[in-house]
Amino acid sequence: MAKRTFQDIVPPEKRTIRNIPIPEGRKPRLDIEPPRKRAEINEPLEAPKPTRRSRPEPENEPAWVPPQRPRTSSSGRKGSRWGLWIVVVVVLLVLAFAISSLLADATVKVTERNAAAQVSGTFTASRTGEDDTIPFDIIKVSRDESKSISADAAAAPAASSTAEKSPATKASGQIVIYNNQSSSSQTLIANTRFQTSDGLIYRISKAVAVPGTTIKDGQKVPGSVEVTVTADQAGAKYDIGLVDFKIPGFKGDPRYDTIYARSKTPMTGGADEGSAPGVSSDTVSQTRDEIDYDLKQALLSDAKAQIPQNFTTIDSGLIYSFTHDAPASDPANPDSAKITEHGTLYAVIVNETSLGQAVADRFLPVPGGGDVVVSNLPDLNFTISSTTPFDPEKDTQFDFTLNGTAQLVWTYDQAALKKDLEGIGKNEVNSILAKYPSIKSADVVVRPFWNRNLPKDPQKITITNVVSQSQ
Repeated sequence: MAKRTFQDIVPPEKRTIRNIPIPEGRKPRLDIEPPRKRAEINEPLEAPKPTRRSRPEPENEPAWVPPQRPRTSSSGRKGSRWGLWIVVVVVLLVLAFAISSLLADATVKVTERNAAAQVSGTFTASRTGEDDTIPFDIIKVSRDESKSISADAAAAPAASSTAEKSPATKASGQIVIYNNQSSSSQTLIANTRFQTSDGLIYRISKAVAVPGTTIKDGQKVPGSVEVTVTADQAGAKYDIGLVDFKIPGFKGDPRYDTIYARSKTPMTGGADEGSAPGVSSDTVSQTRDEIDYDLKQALLSDAKAQIPQNFTTIDSGLIYSFTHDAPASDPANPDSAKITEHGTLYAVIVNETSLGQAVADRFLPVPGGGDVVVSNLPDLNFTISSTTPFDPEKDTQFDFTLNGTAQLVWTYDQAALKKDLEGIGKNEVNSILAKYPSIKSADVVVRPFWNRNLPKDPQKITITNVVSQSQ
């Protein structure tokens, strides 16, 4: 048997770091899972959880423990959630209160006391209202209105009509009179003449006082007044433009140069006899009726605009007066004749509270307190019954009869009621209404519906009157 040469040779043990013994305290902790039993082999395998290899810990050094996040209990989370909801609800309530304060308003429907009375009697009215008379006043308004008639419209008059020849007419216009004489006013009598440089004479119809000079910003300013002048003679030559005027009566006096006038409007309306196109009398009469009808409507509207509070008009107290000019040539249309009407209305107005009180005192068995008015005065028969014709310019007293069924309504001070209702509770309204005997009842609606008080701003309180059946 051949001898193996290297069989008995043992190589020296190789030293490596793996063979260096590790002290017991520095050995890593290894979690070695014990052998699994055969029964557990068939169980599904779970993926091994990754483990972090820890560094060897030195002796006597505590093991590192990762920081733990503080855990909040479920009851704490619920408490914070409830707190948030409470804050939201409070904010919403505040907003709702603010909006309701801005949008709050109230409507008060007032039913006034009323009654019907059969009236038939005579009353006395006077301008002063003394001695249990009913106060009255007169409103005077005037208007002028013109209408042109074309020559074609008048070319075929009725057989019974006759052509009306146009007369000569006087021109008129507005001037401004200046007083540069002194600080004292200057009175000019009626019919004072004003002369142009061409010698044409115009006159004023009424006396006028021209104010004296004043000082403004260190400068002397002449006094002035505006008046209407009319040509001294009829004729088309008096239709002139804007010119200066002297006063012939002051000639030879210093006032001749210091008191003078200047046109404000051209002088118009002057015409020679027969210069206007011929028109039939029937056409002229019809045109005047049309103008008078329009004038009546305009005059009544002007008068109603001037009626003071607590006064009212009556149809039988409307007194109209009309005058007219002869047909004249129309400067804007030479082929037409101009028809001009002058209308004046005297409107008798009576104090409706005094009249209502007089009717209630005389024709109601229990008149009651508070102011009362006749709400249907136009429906009653109101007739001025003075023995002589009533002159609205001069008469200060007249008698009148009143007949019919008067609807009496007791009134109240609406502004005072608003003031009393400001900011009060709905349950206090009745106690406020008790102070107003003229109010029968009231219905109060406050918005938004949850508001229990009326607005403090009177502009947000609306009061309306409701008409009820007469007692």
